[in-house]
Amino acid sequence: MAIRGYKTIETENSIRGFFEQYRPLSNFHVSPFTYQGRIWKTAEHAFHAAKTDDPAWIESIWGADSPSVAKHLGRRCPLRSDWEEVKDTVMYSILMAKFIQSEALENLLLSTGDKYLEETNDWGDKYWGRQFDGEGLNRLGEILMRIRSELR
Repeated sequence: MAIRGYKTIETENSIRGFFEQYRPLSNFHVSPFTYQGRIWKTAEHAFHAAKTDDPAWIESIWGADSPSVAKHLGRRCPLRSDWEEVKDTVMYSILMAKFIQSEALENLLLSTGDKYLEETNDWGDKYWGRQFDGEGLNRLGEILMRIRSELR
């Protein structure tokens, strides 16, 4: 089933959009895992909580009812001073934890073979993803491909 009408575009060489059977590649996919001694509902929760050093904000983000709420809170929290320098490393660490703690998720990621992975979106994320028009850095896809390579 597609999320909000979105569908994954899969070709011989690429997977664009983490919907349907590839939804678990999304940071919004609910798949509890342990990161830095705490069980997180989603990678989205863990990532946004990592943006801040403020314990009250971390608790609020951790307890958020959904990844959307966690993201909303993470956009409002006070950022740690080194956030821009460490955010890619933090994302890598969170995703590695998510995938190595679930055999099913690890197998799904490995099943993508050598295909290019792209977090295709139309919600304005040009850093972690790429717009349907091709604009964006796709850092999330790049990190997933790196993890996939390392897991082999």
